[in-house]
Amino acid sequence: MADFTPDSSLLQNLGIDNNKVIVLVRPPAFSSHYFTAQSGRLFNILLETLKNQNNIHTIFSPRNNVQRKRLKEMTTGFSQITILEDEVDGLNLIWNSDLVFSGGGTMNREAALLGVPVFSIFGGKLGVLDKKLNEIGRLNFLRNIEDFSKIKFQKRNRDIKIIEGNVKDVFTNEIEKLV
Repeated sequence: MADFTPDSSLLQNLGIDNNKVIVLVRPPAFSSHYFTAQSGRLFNILLETLKNQNNIHTIFSPRNNVQRKRLKEMTTGFSQITILEDEVDGLNLIWNSDLVFSGGGTMNREAALLGVPVFSIFGGKLGVLDKKLNEIGRLNFLRNIEDFSKIKFQKRNRDIKIIEGNVKDVFTNEIEKLV
């Protein structure tokens, strides 16, 4: 992340209308040892929530081809979606999104450090860093259907000051604040 530079052409290159609210979804790792039934339930609630939004474009970043196929089946009826077929620069994908939902940890933490509103649908035991990111308002945990109803699907302010100057120093300082 130390040498990250935003690329504002990413969405255009993917054929995505940037006038919509851009929602990035990283599904849970369904076959991992840390997957929980709660993560699966939260993901299903997320899908229903997204399906009922008309002002968004949802980008799904599947973990593998099996998940990609499953997502295609699960998102029937969605109007504005992209299920990524190829690898995309993850940090730029996050930066160009207005909201991030993830069932894992890495993308959540990257979004939190980039200042992108991020919501975790991870249903397992939380780590210390994730708890701290939540305490300082950088990472939101979704635990039930009521939590989903509080989400504001709106364009975010892409105030670039979070990554001005020496990016490595900015991230190091943010991490040190968490300790």
